[in-house]
Amino acid sequence: MFWNLVTVQYEKYHLHHILLFIVLLLYSIIGALIFCGLESGHEQVMNEGKNRDDVRRSVAAKKIFIDRVQFLYFQIPNASDFYETKLRIALDQYDTLMGIKPVLNQARKWDIWGGLYYAGTIYTTIEYYSLGYGDLSASTVWGRLFTMVYAVIGIPMVITILNDWGTLMFQAIDGFGDVTPSHRVAVANFLLILIGLSVVSMSVNVIQMQLEIIFARIVKTIDNDFKINLSVSADDNKKTATTSEAGEVEKGPSALRPVEDVIKQYGQSMKGTERLLMRFMSKHQ
Repeated sequence: MFWNLVTVQYEKYHLHHILLFIVLLLYSIIGALIFCGLESGHEQVMNEGKNRDDVRRSVAAKKIFIDRVQFLYFQIPNASDFYETKLRIALDQYDTLMGIKPVLNQARKWDIWGGLYYAGTIYTTIEYYSLGYGDLSASTVWGRLFTMVYAVIGIPMVITILNDWGTLMFQAIDGFGDVTPSHRVAVANFLLILIGLSVVSMSVNVIQMQLEIIFARIVKTIDNDFKINLSVSADDNKKTATTSEAGEVEKGPSALRPVEDVIKQYGQSMKGTERLLMRFMSKHQ
């Protein structure tokens, strides 16, 4: 009886949507804790090793610099005010100002938030900066193995949750637009419309600027290759030209070179986006 009542209330209030969200949240937290446990120790060891190397390199460089400067300045009379301590302080201040002073207390990436971030990039398949698994990746063997297991379980689960939420949203907006708001409410909605159009315009401008940068890089590459080929051609003409004893110039036989596909030739040394833009420009010139 009690179980039937719970089932009725569960279906009545659509609690399975909330349950799926709770499952996803718990799955993310559990994954974050496991990733932190597997990777935080390795990260700490790597940071400590890097800090030791930076300190040794800094101390060695300062010692060499101080020895050389002392050798020069001690040759000058009345140089008693030149002390090693002052010189080291000046070097420390210089390193700090230039931003090259070793950072002994580096911020740890593998905390609970880093673990949640990494777990989210796995089951959503959204990678940031496109470096490995993202800008945060597992370094240990067990971390990489757990990443694969976590993705095998998490990706189908997220697809199921997204499908369920999509059905919920479809049912929630049933009849949306049948009732139009009053003019007063419609005027207030113009603010949201303007914000949305501004975001779209900004996105278009960013894409346009990126395309202009890529286009300028392509033009610069073509111009540099043209200059190089022109200089090489001039050198070849000088080599093939022979001067007779009477002062007559006889040019060597010119071989007909096959005409290569210029678009294909330049596209081989370009990245994927630049190659795609190059072919688009060649077809619409």
